[in-house]
Amino acid sequence: MRKLGDKVFVVADNYGSPAVVIEIRDSDGSPASHYKVRTDTDEFWTFDYEISDEASKARVHTLFMQKLAAAYPDHPWLKKEKIQVSTYDSTADTLEHIQKVQQRIRAVQSRLGTRAALHDASKLEAPEKSAYDALMDFKASHEMVYGSPEYADGLRILGPALDHHYAHNSHHPQHYANGIAGMSLLDLIEMLADWKAAGERYKDGNITQSLAHNRGRFGISDQLFSILENTVKELGW
Repeated sequence: MRKLGDKVFVVADNYGSPAVVIEIRDSDGSPASHYKVRTDTDEFWTFDYEISDEASKARVHTLFMQKLAAAYPDHPWLKKEKIQVSTYDSTADTLEHIQKVQQRIRAVQSRLGTRAALHDASKLEAPEKSAYDALMDFKASHEMVYGSPEYADGLRILGPALDHHYAHNSHHPQHYANGIAGMSLLDLIEMLADWKAAGERYKDGNITQSLAHNRGRFGISDQLFSILENTVKELGW
């Protein structure tokens, strides 16, 4: 029986993390679930069989690797036979590093999920909605090409609403006093998705054209431009 405050190690699905027991309850279920734990990023109830002593993390290695192999059967590294080259077993350290990276990536996924849910929400209410309604009317009567004079005219129709949009949406370089240099990686990912989707709304629009136009527009460095291009290729956009 574990006690409140016990340090444990939790493995569930392809997830593993050090944790602390923060609540205990009776459990008549099968399998039993007596313990609520806290990790660096979350709190949750876990099945008893998913918990081992924190001090013996290496003992969960076999289970963890089996789960990885089941999830990624074609991964070349997982197909290789492990070779012990020294008396030191780095399994625990490597496993802990993997789990910490997984936690950080999940935090990024969570932030991006929030951004996806709230993207351009300010366009749905005053003062932006009426201005974007007018822009859509203008687009309906003009064959607008991204970056063209007609496109610039369309932006002028938005007037103060566009300033409001930039002020409330950090995925635009105009949100920052120092432009694209003020953006985070999360801003850049949302920006790139925005450019991809926005380009599809214009005649002959595409992400390659948008990148080329915005390279000069926002003073994007060669290095950052290559990163954006590589990301587009990796995503198949």
